[in-house]
Amino acid sequence: MKKVVIALGYLIAVTVCFSCDDMNDIHQKYLDEGERIYLGRADSLKAFSGNGRIKLVWYATADPKVETTVIYWNLRKDSIEHPFVRTQDGLQKDSVLIDGLAEGSYSFELIGKNHLGERSLPAVIQASSYGDSYAATFRYRPITNISFTLFDPVTQSSTVKITWGTPNASCVGTKVVYKKRSTGEDTVIIVDSETSESVLTDVGNRLDEPNDLLHISSLYAPGQAIDMIETAVHPEQLACYTASGTRMEYDASNTLVASVAYDGQEKIIRKAPVAQEHVFDCNRVAETAGTTVNTNFRITLNDNQSVGITGYFNGLLNTLSNTDGESTFNPETKILTLRYKVLKPAGRYAIVEETLVPKTSPRFEIAAAKPFGDMRFTIPKDNRTELNATMTFAKAFDGIGGADNAYLPRNTVGDPTSVTFDLHEELQLTRVTLWPRVRTTATAADVYGNVNVMKFEMWGTATLADPIQPDTYWVDATDPTGTFKADWEYLGFFEVERLDQWGATTDEIVARGREGNHFALPVSAGPVRYVRFYCRDNQYTNLSYFHIGELSFWGIPQN
Repeated sequence: MKKVVIALGYLIAVTVCFSCDDMNDIHQKYLDEGERIYLGRADSLKAFSGNGRIKLVWYATADPKVETTVIYWNLRKDSIEHPFVRTQDGLQKDSVLIDGLAEGSYSFELIGKNHLGERSLPAVIQASSYGDSYAATFRYRPITNISFTLFDPVTQSSTVKITWGTPNASCVGTKVVYKKRSTGEDTVIIVDSETSESVLTDVGNRLDEPNDLLHISSLYAPGQAIDMIETAVHPEQLACYTASGTRMEYDASNTLVASVAYDGQEKIIRKAPVAQEHVFDCNRVAETAGTTVNTNFRITLNDNQSVGITGYFNGLLNTLSNTDGESTFNPETKILTLRYKVLKPAGRYAIVEETLVPKTSPRFEIAAAKPFGDMRFTIPKDNRTELNATMTFAKAFDGIGGADNAYLPRNTVGDPTSVTFDLHEELQLTRVTLWPRVRTTATAADVYGNVNVMKFEMWGTATLADPIQPDTYWVDATDPTGTFKADWEYLGFFEVERLDQWGATTDEIVARGREGNHFALPVSAGPVRYVRFYCRDNQYTNLSYFHIGELSFWGIPQN
């Protein structure tokens, strides 16, 4: 038998007895080397991941002979030597930060050394350094809505409100970086995960302007990482425009069947959620009021100032496209001149020609308050005698267009078929939406019959006369071209588009009825609080009553 003394640590020795006949290669190695002294090995080794770096933390043993710790990785091709300075007896905490690591997994070996060449046994640990690939697995906090609240047309700057969606569990915050429009100053806002809304001031309104972008990213703190992870930047931009144009409707034989002109229509253009630059979404096709994917289009601003157009109409992709007439964007004035085609079933189509200019009004279009209330009491003398007792006026304004419980105003025979609305505040009216009464199982005859309004006039006033005024205050307008009463302003004559006369399908007709008919008001219309609605045609000769499924007014507040 042969005895070998192996020192495994400070003041620790182990005597190993074995038979020479049973020695394997490892035993023989120690026998050949003779007695060796090993320094104390790093204890309780831990690793913490970071962005392009890793932090190692351990406890040095009580061995007083340890002078440095050598850390190896990459199969010992890379290493650093970390000096150890003892400041206390016994175990002592130590750490090192290894920078400049490419993203990936690493195996580290820690070996204690001194000037005598004595070494410790290695302490080994696995750890990862993260980078762009790992960060790409995290998503920025979703945005539920982004909108304007204030606007300065002179500086083309705005106040923007962001409504945030629910963040992921490990999201600790969201960062918004942008430049102030007035000063160019970089602004950084950190939004904690509990905040649901953020308001950003002095945001630029200039389309396709890099300095007006909002750079949004979210911050994560996974596990025991030493660095927060920041997602890739999500760019956002809003630009508010005013549109004027013409929508021309053609049948399958290319015959023009209708032409609708509009002016003063607000449109919001937003950076599209795609990787490419210079791509934006517009929230309204022609003068329609759609704000969803069912009625919006995408514009691509090309290097030669031409504009590519694709998009949705009535929920169908690629039903909007460029026409032979070129659409353009002026990068200096930020004006868009657009010409696009809206494809419809059975070979029908519409051509839209419109000009979008940066908004010049400091206020934004809003929907008038609802419900308006029971007009039997709020507007004396108008429709005062025989309103249907079971269908009060307020039922028409429950926010559900085309409901079966439509409003049925009724007058004595010979009275004007009108009703007067209180908008509750003065508005510079911009548009009105009229929904016909559409039954649950509907046909085209329901939409254009059913005593639904086909043609109507509107008059407005900022104030009403004393309610004790004689009945002549409420008499019908004798001159629809503009002469009524000194304090009533003529707001226009409007006619529901008869899609059945253009060869539309029943499904299209019913869909339009459920979506409502949108009418643009003249830009010159003055501020009004009260609107008088006259039915001029409901497909019946007896105009003593009519149906309204729903009616909505939009306008710009005056205070």
